Amino acid sequence: MKNNKLHLSDFSLIMGSVGRLSCVFEPGLHLIAGPNGVGKTTLLNTLAGSLPSRSGTAHLNDAALRQSTDQVILAPGTPPPIPWIRAGMLLDFILSLYPRTVRDETYRADVLRRLAIDDSLDVVFGALSAGTAKKFLLAATLIAAPPLMLFDEPLNEIDAASATQLMEMLADYRKEHIMLVTTHQLTKLTPLATSTLNFKKNHSTN
Repeated sequence: MKNNKLHLSDFSLIMGSVGRLSCVFEPGLHLIAGPNGVGKTTLLNTLAGSLPSRSGTAHLNDAALRQSTDQVILAPGTPPPIPWIRAGMLLDFILSLYPRTVRDETYRADVLRRLAIDDSLDVVFGALSAGTAKKFLLAATLIAAPPLMLFDEPLNEIDAASATQLMEMLADYRKEHIMLVTTHQLTKLTPLATSTLNFKKNHSTN
């Protein structure tokens, strides 16, 4: 498997106070820290394609990131407001967008079991607790497994046992996948980190 690289060149955001970013992320878990409002979530949403960038470029390997939508996935910090769909149907839909990288049924079943959501597939999304809904989006990201995996505050709202399982699974992805993870829980995630990008109110440092 090739050594994936995410290359940001003079990359700036439409919101937040982060300056222009010029950096390269290789496989590993890269933490993104900083105060609220600085642009951490905006960066992930921009890389995922749900927000435009202000300037600069983002390339995953040799292709512009916006032309590689099946090569990036985002586990958002807050589940989307889609209360009518069953959790299992939402999971199936998300995974259908990643035919080239999606993991097999055995791995899927193992992720659902380890996050303790295998008995909630037939529950409508709006009836799930915030933590369970979030765990379905985390599971979708892990099972889809494209080269670039984005996690916005993945440990927030989920129970301690699931957080432990999640961190163990994230560790398994560090060799081949690029993971950008925003967090206020640096102490828990630093042992897994390849690098930490600290955003400040007026600029960023690596």
